[in-house]
Amino acid sequence: MSEESTTPDPVELMRALSDAGTVDATMAYYSADAVYDMSRMGMGVFEGREAIRGFLEDWDNQYEEYDDEILEVVHLGGGIVFIVVRQNARPSGSPERVRLRDVYGYVFVWVDGKVQRATPYLDADEARAAAQRLAESRRQAMSENVEIVKVLMDAVNRRDIDTYAGVTTSDFEWFPVFAARVEQDVYRGREGIEKFLGEVDETWQEFRPMPEEYRDLGEQVLALGRLKTRGRASGAPAESPWAGIYDMRGGKVSRIRTYLDHSEALRAAGLGE
Repeated sequence: MSEESTTPDPVELMRALSDAGTVDATMAYYSADAVYDMSRMGMGVFEGREAIRGFLEDWDNQYEEYDDEILEVVHLGGGIVFIVVRQNARPSGSPERVRLRDVYGYVFVWVDGKVQRATPYLDADEARAAAQRLAESRRQAMSENVEIVKVLMDAVNRRDIDTYAGVTTSDFEWFPVFAARVEQDVYRGREGIEKFLGEVDETWQEFRPMPEEYRDLGEQVLALGRLKTRGRASGAPAESPWAGIYDMRGGKVSRIRTYLDHSEALRAAGLGE
C-alpha cells in the first residue's frame, strides 16, 4: 500500500507564493491568524490577514517595479521553509538605472497549506540558522507527541484513568470508532473517559487497540494498527484494522478520532492512498 500526501509540498507552495504577483493573490496563502514578523528589519510585527495586507500594500506602493528572485529554497521539515531571495526593485520616482538588488533570508512556517508565520532577515546566514533551530525544536516536539500518545494508549489498555487524564486537555474530546451505546458518539473530559471505558467494559470482555505504527504529522499523531475484541455475551474473539488520529495542543492530547479502516484514517489525516 502506498501513501501520498494530498497537501502540496512546502517548497511548491513557497514558489507559488513568490509567483503570486498581486497582494490579493499573495494573501490567499496566509492563514487568518498569520504573523509577518518584520522586527529583524526594524519595522515591527503584523498580526492577522488585514494587518499583513496593509503592510504589503504600503510596501508595494514604495516601488515602481518589484520582484523577488528565489536563489535558494529548502524545506527543513515540519513545514519550516528557509529561502534566500534577491530583491529586484526600482523605488517610486527613481530613474530606470537606479535599482535595488539586495539579498535577504526568510523563514516561513507552513501549516495545513497556509503561511502561519513569515520572518525576513537582513542576513541570509542568520535566517538559515534560525530556520534550522526552529526545525529541530519542531522535530523534538513531534517526537514528544508520539511518546505522549504511547503513554495514553497504554493507559487505555490498563484502564488507568488518572494517567489518561494527565495527558489530555481539560476540554478533551474522544470520537470512538463506534460508541458502546448508540445515543452518544463523543465523550468529553475526564468524565467522558470514565463513561466510555465503563460502557466498553460492560459490552466487551476484551477491547484492546494495538498500534503498530506511529506517524508524526506536526500538530497531530496518526497511529495505525489492529483492534482486538472479545464479546462479553458471546465470548467470540475478533480482530480488525484500527487507526487513531490524535490532535495535540500544549503537549497534551486534545482530541481523538478512531477508525476501523486505515484508508479512511489516512484521508482524514490529509493523506491519501
